[in-house]
Amino acid sequence: MVNIRYHIVSLVAVFLALALGVVLGAGPLQSRIAGSAEEGAQSQIEQLTEETSAYQTDIEQLNQFIDGVGAEVLPETLSDRAIGIIMLPGASAQSAQEITEQLQLAGADVVGTVSLAQAAVSLGQRDYRESLAGPVSSHLSSGGSGSADQTIAEAIVEVLTTEGAERNLLTEILTDSNTPLIEGETLPNKPADTLVILGPAEETNAGEDDLSLPIPGALVALANAAGTVKNGAVAVGNGENETNFIAVLRQEGASIATVDQVGTSMAAVNTALALSTGKGAYGVEEGATSPVGPIQK
Repeated sequence: MVNIRYHIVSLVAVFLALALGVVLGAGPLQSRIAGSAEEGAQSQIEQLTEETSAYQTDIEQLNQFIDGVGAEVLPETLSDRAIGIIMLPGASAQSAQEITEQLQLAGADVVGTVSLAQAAVSLGQRDYRESLAGPVSSHLSSGGSGSADQTIAEAIVEVLTTEGAERNLLTEILTDSNTPLIEGETLPNKPADTLVILGPAEETNAGEDDLSLPIPGALVALANAAGTVKNGAVAVGNGENETNFIAVLRQEGASIATVDQVGTSMAAVNTALALSTGKGAYGVEEGATSPVGPIQK
């Protein structure tokens, strides 16, 4: 009987312990643990918020410094330039405005800004560009003897840099409402003698199966065509990884200056600085040769 009573008492003790654990876990102990975890998470959030705010302040102060340097070194450096801006699909209007302000500070006349449709550079519209190359080439000053993408690139450049009947016909073809290559925002009011090609700050991985993505050949053709204008050109965009616009131009040895970190004060000031020579790779991303464009003394 003693052994049976002992086992009964032991089992009762076990069940009481389990019941007590359930009560504490569902009640005050759980609240204490949850409260402690919540306090820890809240503390981490507050710390991260403070760090983010500090970084943002640092960035704003750096941008103010760069803008101040630009105000000192840019005036009158581009006073003889008529500049046209070509925006690739996805390029930011705000970035275009920031660059325009720095170009104007340098004394340049920004004569027009145009946006390219996806059809101008995308993989999915390559066949359409090939079908358009023949009609377009007959209106080009060069005759359009290269590939379809080269022919289209030359046509885009001539719309911004020439005038006359042939230029007007090219404009009609490239802005056709059915499948436009150029979505005119502010077509040049006079021929540009210098060009800026503006790419997007964020780009989709070119390895993805997306027919809307630009193909490297079209981007390089546009850059090389822009490089033939009287006072050269500069491409501004993202060079963070090898599939991005600026990285592609640097890898392929495109014949114009390149500036990375688009969307920052550094990129806007470097754009104006780079146009003084039309050469070089400026910024801090892959392939850059100098963080700062050439400063005229």
